[in-house]
Amino acid sequence: MFIALVLISVILWMVYEQCRMWRVLRRSAQPASRRRALPLLGHAYLLFGSDADRMRRLDAMGREAIEKGGIVATWFGRTLYTITSDAVVAELALRQCLAKTAMSDILRHLCGNGSVVAPIEIWRSRRKLITPIFSTKHLRDSFATFSRKSAELSERLRPAAGRGTLSIAKYLSTYTLESVCGESNEKDRSEFLCAFEEFCRIALLRMSNPLLAVEAVFKLNPNYTSYYRSIKVMWDFIDEIINSKKGLRKNKNANTNEDIKHPKSFMELLMCAPGAGGAPGGGGTPRAVELREEMLVLALAGGDTSAVAASFLCCLLAHHPRVQDRLYEELLEVLGERTSIEVEDLPKLKYMEAVINESLRLYPPVPNIIRKVPKDITLPSGATLLADSALLVSVRSVQRSAAQWGRDADLFDPDRFLRGDTRHPHAFIPFGLGPRNCVGYRYAIMSIKTVVAALLRDYKFLPPSPPPPSPLSGDTDKLFSLKFDIMLRDMGGFKLKLESRRI
Repeated sequence: MFIALVLISVILWMVYEQCRMWRVLRRSAQPASRRRALPLLGHAYLLFGSDADRMRRLDAMGREAIEKGGIVATWFGRTLYTITSDAVVAELALRQCLAKTAMSDILRHLCGNGSVVAPIEIWRSRRKLITPIFSTKHLRDSFATFSRKSAELSERLRPAAGRGTLSIAKYLSTYTLESVCGESNEKDRSEFLCAFEEFCRIALLRMSNPLLAVEAVFKLNPNYTSYYRSIKVMWDFIDEIINSKKGLRKNKNANTNEDIKHPKSFMELLMCAPGAGGAPGGGGTPRAVELREEMLVLALAGGDTSAVAASFLCCLLAHHPRVQDRLYEELLEVLGERTSIEVEDLPKLKYMEAVINESLRLYPPVPNIIRKVPKDITLPSGATLLADSALLVSVRSVQRSAAQWGRDADLFDPDRFLRGDTRHPHAFIPFGLGPRNCVGYRYAIMSIKTVVAALLRDYKFLPPSPPPPSPLSGDTDKLFSLKFDIMLRDMGGFKLKLESRRI
C-alpha cells in the first residue's frame, strides 16, 4: 500500500511538473527545444558524458537556436534557460541582465566575490576598483612586461625547435601567468596551473549536474577532496606572491633612491588601488581577501583566457601557412631591422589584429555567457525572457551565424575583418558586452599581439605529424578536439611544431 502511494505521488508530481513547464513555455512564447526535458533534470542530462560529448551537445543547442530564429527554450533542472544565438537578443539582454545565476556560486568557491562572479552590489564596487588599472597609461607601462616575458618565452622554446611536436599551450600559460603575477617558483607555478585544470574539470561536472551543485550531495562524490585541495593550492600560490610583493614594497619605501617612475605590475597596481571595500566608506587599500579574489580573476579570467586564445591562434597559423606568411611579412614591414617589437608598433599591425579577431570569432575562450533575468523582457520577435529565468548567450553561435557572417562562417578568413562587411555591431562579442563586459579586453589583445609577434619573429609554426586534411574547404573545428571546462580548449593539447627562422 505504501509503495503504491509513493508511486502515485511520484506520477502526480511528474504530471504537475510537466504542466508547470508547459505553462511557463506558453507564457514565454519561446520555441521549445526538440530535445525532451526530463522531470527534475530538464535538459541537464545532455551535459553528462565525456568532454567531447558535452561540447558537441552545447554546440548543437546553439545551432538549434539559430534554426529557430535566434532563441530556443531549454530547462536546467527546474529553471527555464533561454539559449540565444542572435546578436540583437544578446545586446538587449546583456545590457539589462547583470546578475549571475546559481551556476556561478560554484566558481565563487575559488574566486569568492571576485569581479567576474560577484553579486551585483559587490561587483559595482569591485569594478570601480579594477577599472583604473586598465587605463591606457598602465597598459602602455605593462607592455614592458609583455615584451620581456615574450622574449623569455621565445628563448625557452629554443630547445624545442626542430625537435618534433610540442604543446604550445603549456608555454603560453606560463607567459600569461608571469605577466600578471610576476616572477614565481617554477614548481609552484606548475602546481598552480595543474590545480586550475583540476578545478575546472570538477567545477564543470558540478555545473552540468544539478545534484552535484548541492554541497551535501557533492561531499559524497569522490572528487570532493580533490576539488577543495586544488582551491587551496591556488589560494596559497596567490597569497605567497601577495606577501612577497608586500615585502618588496616595504623595502622600496625604505630606499630613498627608489625610481618612482618604475612601472608597477598589475598586482602592485591592485595592491595600491584606492576605494576598496576594506575600509569604511569604501576607502583605503584592498584587504588580503579582496587582493586574493581579484588576483585570481586577473590570473585566470585574464591570463588563462589570453593563453587559450593565443594557443588557438598559433595552431590556426600552423595549418594556414599563407595567413602565417602574410602576417610575418607585415611584421617585417613594421619592424624593419629591429628584432623586438615596441608599443608604438602594435596599432600598425592591422592584419595581425584581423587574424586575432578571426581566431577569437571561431574559438572564443569563454564560449557561453550565462545571466539571471531580473524582470520580464519582451524581445523583438514577441517572445519574452521571463523574470527569474536564465539566459545563455552562445557566443560561438552568435559569432558563427550565417545571417551575420555569411555562408562561409565556419571558415578561417581574417580578411572578413578588413573588408568592411556589414553586420550587427554585436555579432562579435568574445569579451561580452554591456555594463558587465570584460574590463581587461585591451590588456588581452595587447598581450596576445606581443607574444605572437615575438614568436613569429623567431619561429615558423608547422602542423603536427601527420597533418590533418586541409581545412580550407571545410570546418576548422576538424583541426581540434574541442572541450569546454569553464573555457574552450583543445583536448589534443594545442599541438604543433616549431621551425627556427634564425640561420
